[in-house]
Amino acid sequence: MFYLRFALEHPARFEVMFASGIDRERHPEMLHRAERVQRRLEDTLRPYLEGQDLAECAAQLWALAHGVAALATEGALQHFIGGQGFETIAENAARAWSVGVRKGEDEVGGA
Repeated sequence: MFYLRFALEHPARFEVMFASGIDRERHPEMLHRAERVQRRLEDTLRPYLEGQDLAECAAQLWALAHGVAALATEGALQHFIGGQGFETIAENAARAWSVGVRKGEDEVGGA
């Protein structure tokens, strides 16, 4: 939820952080921050996803969070859900993702 709140409270900063055309090779601090977020997600997920590819799972979860945040800051959802439903959308997306990950664990474990 922090990611979504940050995007909603600081839409200009959020947009600049992910603007296309920024050469991250020329701005290594941006790449470093992205790597730090990725590591935090991996560390958070590690106890719950034994045997899973943590880098991939963290990237999937980040993509979900970013998608909801981008849609919220761009005004793409307000006409459908109003201005207050973004956290519910994010929570439900994360919950659906976690069910899918657990199902994947069961399939891998049962193979």
